[in-house]
Amino acid sequence: MTPREKARELVSKCEICTRPLFGLHEYTREREYNKECALLIVDEILNNEKNTMRGLSEDLHDEYWYSVRQEIQKL
Repeated sequence: MTPREKARELVSKCEICTRPLFGLHEYTREREYNKECALLIVDEILNNEKNTMRGLSEDLHDEYWYSVRQEIQKL
């Protein structure tokens, strides 16, 4: 999965939790909240020393997740 695809997936998963909190007129606020939630998830992954992707070095693992983080910020 590309960093862009993963970014979109994480933000979408956060929407499941926040949808009941925001009305239809608050789409922009909800989207920003979901992005912040997704960024927290990525930060947790980056800060977890034991979490590395199978078959990738630690540097590639971090590079991937930093790319995902950047893609979330672009959304």
